[in-house]
Amino acid sequence: MALTKRIVLFIITLFFIITLLIGATKSYSIPYPAGAGRGTLDCDKFINTTNELDVNGELSERSYIYRIEYIQWAYGFFTAFNIRHFEKTNTFKDLRPIANEGVNYGVIYKKLIDACEEVKNEEDMNFAMAVYLIFSNLPGESI
Repeated sequence: MALTKRIVLFIITLFFIITLLIGATKSYSIPYPAGAGRGTLDCDKFINTTNELDVNGELSERSYIYRIEYIQWAYGFFTAFNIRHFEKTNTFKDLRPIANEGVNYGVIYKKLIDACEEVKNEEDMNFAMAVYLIFSNLPGESI
């Protein structure tokens, strides 16, 4: 009898734990617009969301934030590409042309726009491919 009670209690506890975990993880899977999955978006969405103007004719606050998010996402991808490049070749790419002190957000944003224009005509090309295009065109190796 005691064993049956323990088994039932275990099953009920397990049910509630599973229910709690499913509920908690589903809430994180709701699309969150601030940076999640930026690389999977196409270049048109990148250009449109980062160029919205407010009523004064200036760049809207939301577009400015989106620009920063895209650029930060791209910097993260540059780092990941560089790690992968090191695994293959035992050398790092020189990231100074895109991450040096003199390179500001405006410079990298312009490079991203140019890369998007270059890959826009390709089929199934997204923002991540534009970032990779910039990385693949970086000069030389360092270290």
